[in-house]
Amino acid sequence: MQKVRISLDITNPSESHNIGIELRLDDIKFFDSIVSPGTHHVVHEFDEDEKEHCLYIVMKGKTQADTQIDDQGNIIGDAVIDIKNIALDEINIDQLISELGQYIHDGNGTDPVESIHRFYGHLGCNGRVQLKFACPVYLWLLENM
Repeated sequence: MQKVRISLDITNPSESHNIGIELRLDDIKFFDSIVSPGTHHVVHEFDEDEKEHCLYIVMKGKTQADTQIDDQGNIIGDAVIDIKNIALDEINIDQLISELGQYIHDGNGTDPVESIHRFYGHLGCNGRVQLKFACPVYLWLLENM
């Protein structure tokens, strides 16, 4: 059976030591960790089938203390997580996840309901990015690139 390889870089450019990232393929968690400052490369392989799947990138653990606001209400410092070099079978899909993915969050509790946004590689609020894709991966890539 063929394997599909998912890989991505997770970067914490701040000094925060409390923000976590969870990565799931459908209901299977393959990464769950606090992300220390710096860049971390994550790789996961799974058996290719002929089904639709969903990749979830979940940010959690950010608190109000991670965002510094001045007297006028402007953000002057913030802890964020950057996700880059997302690849399926070594083919970069950063552009596809921006076009087809969804970033769902509630502004860390500042919005009464969750809202859906495009994902540009930058996680600033606790929430999840989700991308639906199908196997065989090469067919899905041909149809969507």
